[in-house]
Amino acid sequence: MKKLLLILFTLLCLADTALAYQVVVIKSGVSQPYEDVALAVEREFRKGVPQRGLKGIEQHHFTNILVDDRMQGKKLTNHLTMLKADLVVTVGRKALAACNAVKKIPIIYTLVVNPVGLIQGRSNITGITLDVRPALFFAEVERLLPGAKSVGVVYDPARSGALVEQARRDLPHLHFVLRQATDARDVGRLLEDVGQVDLLWMVPDPVVASKAGMKRLFLHSFKNKIPVVTFSPKYLKPGAAIAVSPDLDAMGVKAADYAAKILSGTPVSAMSPTGAERAATTVNRTIAEKLNLPLNGDRP
Repeated sequence: MKKLLLILFTLLCLADTALAYQVVVIKSGVSQPYEDVALAVEREFRKGVPQRGLKGIEQHHFTNILVDDRMQGKKLTNHLTMLKADLVVTVGRKALAACNAVKKIPIIYTLVVNPVGLIQGRSNITGITLDVRPALFFAEVERLLPGAKSVGVVYDPARSGALVEQARRDLPHLHFVLRQATDARDVGRLLEDVGQVDLLWMVPDPVVASKAGMKRLFLHSFKNKIPVVTFSPKYLKPGAAIAVSPDLDAMGVKAADYAAKILSGTPVSAMSPTGAERAATTVNRTIAEKLNLPLNGDRP
């Protein structure tokens, strides 16, 4: 009898182990944004996916890996196999690039600008993009600048065409003046062609966000007193007036939601990349004053 009970207990423990997920979080660095997203993913996953089995004895296991030059490609794939990873969450571009040889384990990326080149043709990858939905982005901008009605955009259609078209479709009350560019050297000329508008929208596009593109964009902004609204706070210091970026905690929450659905059986291919559902808005007060911006309520 004792032997039978021992066998049953062992089987229950093994079943518990099988039902506990092994999630690996690969980070590009140790800066606060990476840490914030990683912590939010683990917190929300544990909250949303209860421990299963005998009183939830076996806990879901999270392993954090800081990517470096040694932990790349096949070596990383072998390490994930050794860890028996059920799912990988990458935080930052370097972490996603390091997973180039991971073909079978589901991957959810976060904090990557323009991931297309890294994920194209790979059915095991989806993610939470850095794009804030245009409706949410401009709701924040219009809250601060309610008089803004016209928006100038210089963009590469191959990189940002879908985002710009979504903005035109979702925001018919705004007038978008569009100019297409494939070379940063053309940005200045195209901005002159845009003419006088209420805002300049800096989209997440390598042509405009390049060093040469930004120089021309911000010079045009200062010269014509047109505020630049952008997708990341890091562009405030060089000269943008307002940044509307994904809320990092909300990004982690969404990634955890995607992880739960994938591990419960939803195919990765059925989970299209999506953005966070909340945004964080930051104002460059110095630039706002120089451009004499009539910020609504003078609040971020």
